[in-house]
This record gives sequence, structure tokens and C-alpha cells, in this order.
Amino acid sequence: MPEVLIPGVQQYNGSGADIDHYQQWRNAITLDDTFTFSPRLVGSFRYGFARRLNYETWGGVGMDPAQFKTPALVVAKGYSLEQFTRLMQQGVGLGERQFKLMSPTAKARFTQFRPDEVAAVYAFLQTL
Repeated sequence: MPEVLIPGVQQYNGSGADIDHYQQWRNAITLDDTFTFSPRLVGSFRYGFARRLNYETWGGVGMDPAQFKTPALVVAKGYSLEQFTRLMQQGVGLGERQFKLMSPTAKARFTQFRPDEVAAVYAFLQTL
């Protein structure tokens, strides 16, 4: 079982999508010149070129989310806004439950959410 639900899902890759392939060329070139100004002052010509290709696969490309056996998002409908806020801020679910993934994730990431942001996520989940 992976440490995160879908690897890379919260990473930005430049394409605007969370889960896809990312390819980017990085080129660099350097030129210099040499001049002889006097017998004691000589400059040299230099040339350099570097190329690098970044090719990465982000997130769950080719993965089936069903393999994680996660509950449907409809579970969020069982929470009141206060209970959902506690889940997001403290990682404590209904019935004082601690979750293997959600509890540490909530404490590490979701405590930064403002109350209006938590309410917005809750409102969105209620529409599913």
C-alpha cells in the first residue's frame, strides 16, 4: 500500500493537471571571448552547452483507484460541518476514530486551512 493515496496528486507539474506525464527540455549555452590587452593581461574564449530533458510521470498514471479500496466520498455526507472541521483540523473521525492515513495527513496538511476553506470543501462534498 503506498504512503499516499495517489502519488503526486498534490504536486504541480506545469501542465495544469495533477496526474499526467510531464516533459520539459532545459537548454543552456555559454559563450566567452578572449582579448589580449597587454603582455600581462590576456582573456580567453570559452564555449559551453548543456541540455537536459525532464521526463516524469506524475500521480497515478495507469493506476486503477479501485485498488486502494477507499470509501466513496459520500461518506463525508455523514459528517456535520463541526464534525468535518474536527476531522480536517485534528484528524479525528466520527466516534473518536483515528485513521491510518487521514489522521496524520489532516494534522500535517489540513490544519493550514482557514475555517471558510474547510466549509467550502465540506459544501462541495455535500454536492456529490
